[in-house]
Amino acid sequence: MIRKILLGVLVALLACSVAYAEAKPVLMVLSTKTCPACREMKKVLTQLNKKYPGIETQNIYLETKEGAMYGEMYEVEYVPTLVFKDASGEDFDMRVGYMSVEKIAKIFKNAGVKIN
Repeated sequence: MIRKILLGVLVALLACSVAYAEAKPVLMVLSTKTCPACREMKKVLTQLNKKYPGIETQNIYLETKEGAMYGEMYEVEYVPTLVFKDASGEDFDMRVGYMSVEKIAKIFKNAGVKIN
């Protein structure tokens, strides 16, 4: 059981490290499968990937063991929770709730993070 948890964490870290190796900023969405706003955010992530391929997106479900670990780490109380990371992997913002592609892009840009 511990091996499965560690494997999940390693997979997530590998995904993050690939984004950082390519110097991409990351938007991590902590969500649940039953949340209506979370389902809408999944659509937004698809649109974001098309419009801004320079942003790595990750949708992490809190119902999984890996997701539960992120939920604890970020002290998630409400979903969706959006964690914004710069290309070096540093968190620079965290927001709760549905957000449009334009609003997400504006947050990256206002923080001086290149997204194109």
